[in-house]
Formats: sequence, structure tokens, C-alpha cells
Amino acid sequence: MGHKERKTRAMEVSENIREYIVRTGLKPQDMLPSIEKLAQIFNTSRGTVREALMHLSSSGIVRMEQGKGTWVAEPQIHSLLSSVVWKPLLNTVSSDELAMARCAIESAAVGFAAQNATDDELANLNHLCLEMDSARMRADVDNYLDLDRQWHHALAKMSHNSILAELTALLHNLALRALDRNRTIKCAAAEIRYHLDIANALAARRAETAKSLLERHIMEWDTNYRQGKSLTVYCDVLGTGSFGGSFYTLGQVITCLLGQYSWIKPVVHATGGGIENINLTRDRHIGLSIVQADIAEDAYFGRGRYQTPYKDLRYLCRLPGLQYQVVCLASSSIKSLSDLRGKRVSIGARGGTSAEISREILSRCGLMENKDYTSQLNPISLAVHMVLSGAIDAVCFLSMGQSSALLELACQAPVRLLSLEKELINAMLEEHPSWYECTVDADTYPGQTSPAQTIGVPTILVSHRDVPEADAYAVTAAVLRNIDKISALVRPSSGYSLSEAVAEVQIPRHIGAEKYLVESGLITMPQAMGQD
Repeated sequence: MGHKERKTRAMEVSENIREYIVRTGLKPQDMLPSIEKLAQIFNTSRGTVREALMHLSSSGIVRMEQGKGTWVAEPQIHSLLSSVVWKPLLNTVSSDELAMARCAIESAAVGFAAQNATDDELANLNHLCLEMDSARMRADVDNYLDLDRQWHHALAKMSHNSILAELTALLHNLALRALDRNRTIKCAAAEIRYHLDIANALAARRAETAKSLLERHIMEWDTNYRQGKSLTVYCDVLGTGSFGGSFYTLGQVITCLLGQYSWIKPVVHATGGGIENINLTRDRHIGLSIVQADIAEDAYFGRGRYQTPYKDLRYLCRLPGLQYQVVCLASSSIKSLSDLRGKRVSIGARGGTSAEISREILSRCGLMENKDYTSQLNPISLAVHMVLSGAIDAVCFLSMGQSSALLELACQAPVRLLSLEKELINAMLEEHPSWYECTVDADTYPGQTSPAQTIGVPTILVSHRDVPEADAYAVTAAVLRNIDKISALVRPSSGYSLSEAVAEVQIPRHIGAEKYLVESGLITMPQAMGQD
């Protein structure tokens, strides 16, 4: 771009909060001031502070509990190993390499555990084995796998070496994502026997015996559960959208839910938006992504901009839809879309869908890009600052109701939302049958006294077909069991519901997502398309 990219206000505040934690001497488990107090300290809006805290939470720096507060998180090695530096490596780890790494790390931990384990720690290992056997008898796969994870982590913690314990947790979580869940209960009895034998060897302080049993257990586990000889272990990366946009905020919440309710610890990856997310998922750079439903359908069937069908794309669930919003300052002479003639307009972020929708809508109004108006491509967080400074005249974007970036602008200067004419809306819906007519309610933003008629675009969560079944199952479960937390993001309320979240689209559902929906009684018959 020829100049240093500007940081968003939320990213600046997240860095300020980091410095505040260090400067005030806050320690792990210490509580941070309230969002309101932090907003006062850093002279910004509560929405910006909330976005900054969600970013810090996804990075493992703070821990947020809705309705209770925010605490400094315990430092965890696996948070470091999930960082950008390690992603290229983890994206190509084979099942054999993972099993060898587990043997090396867990064997080292067992050696120290034979020396350092307490009677209470040994008793806890045996108790977890009893719980695992109970889960096996009930054929409760989820509970069994969670207890297995707890057992291996407890074993590593008995080394009294936090680095070995965290490395064990990381590698075991990666291994869980590679397993074939259908074989879990069948193999459970032999696994529990290994666990009991290892615990007995540790109780007798026979380190070499415990190591040998553990290595045999891991290698047999790998043989029993692997889904393929050169299985790819996916990085935990969720493709979202530009900083300050709805996709990015939604991605932060989904990341928190997955961290809380599954073994998956995703890293939010800021992108241009839906179009770029499709390409990144196709090329296996990210495992999960948030996209507009019609863009995903075009990619799957090879329509529009996609000349080659992308048959590896899979659907998990629907998310709250997006509203197309066109905004200018209330002091502007711009009253309608036709008034954008001769103006400077930010039409969306690079790599996102907003820009393409803006071009299509404005062209239907007789406005040709860079002839009748001057277009720019900017993330919403930068675009609103440019409107306020007078660098551009209007901004077009897609948002789940109220945009935190625009809210911050409206708190500094009154804004005006432009309505789309009824004839224009009807023409857009005829061209794009999955879109729908909607309204940006009055008072969505401070000083916005009139509603704005516009179009809405359905949004979905997608993955590559090779994302393991257990991962797709866990992601779908984490989202659908927390519909209220997802719905709370949309202000004013959009009525996003469970029935909307499970509605079908024109691409096949991932077999893991489908399995969760069938088991939960949310659908009665599989699509039979899952892994065609």
C-alpha cells in the first residue's frame, strides 16, 4: 500500500490492556477492571474494549466469563504453539510423526512422574480409569474421550514439570482430532487396561516399565484410530473477516465457545471476508471459515467467479445473517444512493463480498465505479475513521445489525443510513434468490432517527471435507448449544434461532455436523451427501 498499515482502535486497546496488566502487576487469576472502567481508562467505547478483550481471550492472555468479569489467564505453552510461527509445521504433521512426538514427550513425563507422583495423584489416575470404564459401558463417546484427555494430562502433570504437561496436552488434543470416533468404544477396554497398568507401575516406582507400557499404548492407539496413512493434522485456524467487521467479531465468539466447550483451540485469522475465506479453505490454509451462503454455493457448483467446482467444501451450520448498510455523516448532503455520484466511497474490504455487492447495487443505480464515483477498498474499522476525517464521503459494508466500528463513529458524530429503493431491492432479490429484504431499525446507532430499508445476506460456517469428523462434530455442537451467545451479538435482536441455524443450504453438510444433528434430534434424515 506504500504506507504503514494503520492499526484498528480495538487492536490498539488490546495492546494497551497488555501494558496495563504488566504495569499494574496483575498476576494470573487476578481480575481486570470492568469493561466500563477500562473504557474510561483508555478513553474509548465499551464496544471497542469488548472487542479488544475478546482478541486477548482468543490469544490466551485473559479469561472472560459472561456476566462475571475478566481475569488474567494462566500462561499456557499450547497457546504459544498455536501461534502463527507454528501453523505451517502443524498443517503438515503426519499421524506417524505425531505418535512419535507423543511417545518422546509423554515418556519423559512418565520418567519424572515415577519419582515425583504423590499418593493423591496416583489415586486420581485410578479414579479417572473407573470413570472411563463407566463411560465405556454407557457408550458415551464424548465423555470417554474427555476423560481420556484428562487422564493423559493428569499423568503428565505428575511429572511436576509444567512444560511437559502443556506439551502433552497440545499433542493429545492434536491426536484426538485425527481419530476415528466410530472405533472408540470398541478399543476402550484395552486402553483402560493400559492406563491401569501404567498407574500400577508408577505406584511401584518402576519408571522403565511405565515408559514401555505408555509407548506401546500410544502406538496401538495410533494404529487403532488413524483414519489414513498420511493424515493431515489441521491447524486450529478460523477464517473470519477484517478487523472491526461482523465476521471478525463473530469469529472471536466462536473461538471462545470452542475453547470452552471442546478440545479445539482455534486462532482467529483476520481476512478480507467471505471470498478470501473460500479460497483459503479450498487451499487448506484454514480449517474453518465464515462465508456468505450464496458465495459458498457458487464455489461448490462452479458458478460465477468460480470456473471450477469446489466439491471439497462442506457446510456446518447457519449463522446470523448480514445487513447491507450504506452510511454517511448526517451533516452530509447525501440523502440517497444516487447522491453518491461524484463522491468518494469505501465499498468494502479487499477480498470480501461487500465490495462486489456494492458494485452491483451502485451499477443498478446508474453509477459506474471510478467513473461516476471514486471507490476505495478498506476494512470497516479504517473506513469509519476516514469518514470522520473527511477522507471519504460514505462507506458501504455488511454487518450483523449494529456494527461496533460504526457505533464508535456515531458516538462522535451523527450518522445517516441510506435506504435502498423498493424497486432496487426487488431486482437484487430476483438476481439472488437466497437474499432477503430487511430493515436497519431506527436507533440502531445514536442519532439515527429513521429506519433504513435494505437487503440481507445469509451467512454460514464451512470447512474443508477433510476436517476430521470429530472436529466438525465438536464445532457444530459448540455453536448450536450456545445459540443464545451467538444471537446476543446481534443488536437489535434478529431472532436468530436453532431452527434457522440448522436450515439446509445447497451444499452438502459435513458428515461430523450431520452426525451431531441426527444424534440431537435436530434433523430426522441425513442428506446422504456428506462425503460424496
